[in-house]
Amino acid sequence: MNSLTASWIYLLCISISLLLPKNALSIVLPDTPVLIQQDYHDKFSVHPPLMNERKLALTNLEALSSLYTDSTGSGWTTNLNWMTGDPCTNSWYGITCDASSTSANVISITMIANNMVGTLASEFGQLTALTYLSMAGYSLTGTMPSELGLMTAMSSLFSLFSNPFTGQVPSELGMMTALTRDLAIYYTSMSGSIPSELGQMTKFVK
Repeated sequence: MNSLTASWIYLLCISISLLLPKNALSIVLPDTPVLIQQDYHDKFSVHPPLMNERKLALTNLEALSSLYTDSTGSGWTTNLNWMTGDPCTNSWYGITCDASSTSANVISITMIANNMVGTLASEFGQLTALTYLSMAGYSLTGTMPSELGLMTAMSSLFSLFSNPFTGQVPSELGMMTALTRDLAIYYTSMSGSIPSELGQMTKFVK
């Protein structure tokens, strides 16, 4: 570094320091200026609960966006408000959110006679607060994502029957141990044996 460049950097550092509170920066000048922002976390960090809430909102949006894209949402019979704003605050068709939650969890998806054609992506499994899923009788193909097992809050209904899924029944579905009603995955093109892990789902109402 030549002396002219060093001088300009030094002046730049001094100028910045004059614009900031006294304790905001500590300036060290060895060969290269180093700026250390001492109170960064106190002044500029996001409050953890708010960070978690934003992360959840982004996760919901990512999961539902993948559903829309991969099942040809532009061709659904009804796609009111989808892909516009937040799915909870903007009332996306077929989506119910937990209004009592500050993070507005997506807890229910109900799609009836809505012309869904395509596949389910692994991102769909990120809807871990979902308690009710009804998307039966469509043309959803490919394998059923193992990530659906992450929907461990599922308790009322898990219905994907009459879709031509192929491959095997994911053993990970056995993680949905809170399910008390139907695990409706019949009338598909899946093959193979029933995973023993489904035996963990012991809360079914007889």
